[in-house]
Amino acid sequence: MKLYGGKSSPSKKTNETSVPLTPEEQEIKARILRRRKKAMKRQAILFGGIALSAVAIIALLFNIFIRPPDISEKPTEVMTDDKGNIILPSEGQPTLGIENDDEEHEGRKEDYYTFLLCGLDQDKTRADTIMAVSYDVPNGIVNVMNIPRDTIVDANRKIKKINSGYTKGIENLKKEVKSVTGIPIDRYVIIDFKGFEEIVDAIGGVKYNVPVRMKYDDPTQDLHIDLQPGMQTLNGKKALHFVRFRKCNSGESGGYPGGDVERIQAQQEFIKAVLKQLASPTKILQLDDIWDAVYNNVETDLSLSEIVWFGMRAITMNGENIHMSTMPGYDKYLYEADFGHMQSYYIPDEAAILEFVNANLNPYTDDITKLHLKDISGYATSDPNKKNEKPVEETTQAPTSAVEPTEAPTEAPTENTEPTEAPTEAPTEAPTEAPTEAPTEAPVIEPAETTTAAQ
Repeated sequence: MKLYGGKSSPSKKTNETSVPLTPEEQEIKARILRRRKKAMKRQAILFGGIALSAVAIIALLFNIFIRPPDISEKPTEVMTDDKGNIILPSEGQPTLGIENDDEEHEGRKEDYYTFLLCGLDQDKTRADTIMAVSYDVPNGIVNVMNIPRDTIVDANRKIKKINSGYTKGIENLKKEVKSVTGIPIDRYVIIDFKGFEEIVDAIGGVKYNVPVRMKYDDPTQDLHIDLQPGMQTLNGKKALHFVRFRKCNSGESGGYPGGDVERIQAQQEFIKAVLKQLASPTKILQLDDIWDAVYNNVETDLSLSEIVWFGMRAITMNGENIHMSTMPGYDKYLYEADFGHMQSYYIPDEAAILEFVNANLNPYTDDITKLHLKDISGYATSDPNKKNEKPVEETTQAPTSAVEPTEAPTEAPTENTEPTEAPTEAPTEAPTEAPTEAPTEAPVIEPAETTTAAQ
């Protein structure tokens, strides 16, 4: 026998010899071996049964609790006051004409869902970023259509911009989005500045090629943007600065040479980069941090089981199948009689919207054929109270392409939903160039504009 670290020692010879077993002893030995095999077989069957039962229970629980949204049509909710009296539209609800005039459709596409993504302004009273999203689960395709915040809607309020629809709640905003797109909204997601920063930080920042020099300071908003062009990883704060940037301060070089057209395209590409990183399998190890950031800063009507159901499918999604676009339309400067001032509105192009929606966002098996848009034929293009005023030149343009967005419309002076003071009046002469106020279309998360803001 050889020992570790020692020398081999000769084996001792013994006189012991192997004695053959008798037939009775051989039978006993065989019987013992058979019993052992049967015992091992029973144990294997038992453990296998337990494992299969566990898998079945997990699958059952998965089917019970992890499921897609229930998108069955729900009856229209009727609003009542404290005494139970029905509140008519003229008593506070927006007049959209969509409650009793919805199109009848043949049915819904299988595993095809729609969402409303909202980025709130700084005081969280308006949805300055409004996106209609469709998710075609079987084909792994996501389409995102940005709805400009100055889009005019047929609403019962003084200023009829869609971003003010949020002041009456998310359900009201969902109705206004449907009125200009024709699509029902299955679920919504709302985020603000803090949430955007924390989510970007949770995914480890976003690697992005900043296209231009961005330098802007506005002490009134405590906003100080200073980004150099080039490939870099933007943390939450810098990412927020990127999406809020419009132009450099006077005298500073930089900014988007192509104006709002280039700015909108850059922001959409940035959003796409964020979504691709969120869906990346490499983020599995950061799911805890990402979940905390989302849970603490996002408001949604998605249940936990629905979030898990979508998340499991999003992990395998190809980032190239996320498509960004802008709702077709054009900007127009109109006199808002209900408000008593000129307003810059974004006018939806019904034919172009229907064509794009039916190709990319329609959850129905048949086409959407009509929208519920505001009739602007009675609007004046100049202030009738100023007798010597020349008609304000319309800032109309070709309808914004859903694939290659054109310049976003110019925003009118900042308004409150029910203003108590008249804001800065519109120019009394026809402008020779676009106003310098903020553009109609908001980036993903953009602050509420003020009349004193330089951007």
